[in-house]
Amino acid sequence: MLAAIILGCAQPTPSDLTDAQRAAVTDSILAITRGWADAANALDASRLASTITSDPELTFAADGSLLLIPHDSLISMYRSIYRGFRSMAFVWDTLRVSVLGPDAGVLSGAGHVAVTDTSGHTDRKGVAVTYVFARRGGRWQLLHGHASHRALP
Repeated sequence: MLAAIILGCAQPTPSDLTDAQRAAVTDSILAITRGWADAANALDASRLASTITSDPELTFAADGSLLLIPHDSLISMYRSIYRGFRSMAFVWDTLRVSVLGPDAGVLSGAGHVAVTDTSGHTDRKGVAVTYVFARRGGRWQLLHGHASHRALP
């Protein structure tokens, strides 16, 4: 009987998901990620806030640095960075979602960005990312993120 209860309570694995369930997970994660590009282009860090977990386990790694800072500090950091920009043009070139289950997925992506600072200098970079998303309480949010950048001509 215990085995039947355990099996009945088990979460579906990715292979147990229907195509519609897999597509719903993929669409949710892609919508958030594309929204981040829109928020970055608008230099609006507050649009990121609701899509990043406030759980203490939030981590973000970028260009060799691991950020173990609370949600509000991460958003404040983005606000501070964005204040130094006159404009940003960010474009995703490739986005791929790996569905891990009904409440988890990983996005791998690549894009490019042109950032003009307040003095008028423009810097162009390529970016590659890996984002781990989890759905908790019915909301999809970033749990772990990684981004690496490279200079573009």
